[in-house]
Amino acid sequence: MRFSKIIRFSGTAACALILASAAHAQEGGEVVLEIGGESVVFPLWNSQSDWSGSEHWATVNIYTRPTDETAWESYKGFTLGFELVNGVAQYGEVDLTTADGDELTRYYGEEGETDLTLTVESYDVSGELLTLSGEITATMGTSETFGSDIDLSDPRDIAGTFTVTLGPVE
Repeated sequence: MRFSKIIRFSGTAACALILASAAHAQEGGEVVLEIGGESVVFPLWNSQSDWSGSEHWATVNIYTRPTDETAWESYKGFTLGFELVNGVAQYGEVDLTTADGDELTRYYGEEGETDLTLTVESYDVSGELLTLSGEITATMGTSETFGSDIDLSDPRDIAGTFTVTLGPVE
């Protein structure tokens, strides 16, 4: 009888521990950018952000949109994509969509093409989730070819941080 009480208690405790862990481990986060002297918070858009691979090599896609009404008037979205190889970001790309009334402008930055620096400060793979944080600076330009050719004649500079937890590609 003692043994069954221990099992019942252990099973209940284990179930509670699993549920508590699952409640804390979820997708979310944000990118905070300084753009033209203004700090803008871009919360993670979970359904559009993901990762695939392993803890040693992964492809990361971070898609964000401002939820603050004032920020939304000027900025519609920011994306950051890169490969994460043993904790080092490679082949980074960024895309910032700005708004001036009804006119939208997309700015692009790409490692090797523009002045883009991406540093991953920490990362952790736990189950299916990837949690990472880092810093980004970039000089971005417009493009008629969705970033294939970037025009830096009217550049847009950004600097900021990201802290996100991503789910796997579905």
